Amino acid sequence: MKYDPDGKGFVKVADFDHLILDLMVEGCQLIPAKMWFKESEKARRNFIANLRIATYKKFKYYLFYDVILNLCRHKCSIKFLNFKIQNDFDRDKKQR
Repeated sequence: MKYDPDGKGFVKVADFDHLILDLMVEGCQLIPAKMWFKESEKARRNFIANLRIATYKKFKYYLFYDVILNLCRHKCSIKFLNFKIQNDFDRDKKQR
């Protein structure tokens, strides 16, 4: 209710940085739980930009559904990339 007091399904773009921090404090696995991330507004802004979440109502709101969907997509992309890098490394190591 803090970020959507009217229950309309939207969060203000201006409040999104605070939402990210609150999710991080709560231990949400979709948010990087690193101290530098918490302390760096620039890092959080880059993270938010990389999520590529659609905006609504003249670029002032995000839809909560889009937020969750894009956080999951981002986390899965990172996990897949790390898995692929490790597999490529293991394959190259065996070929030597």
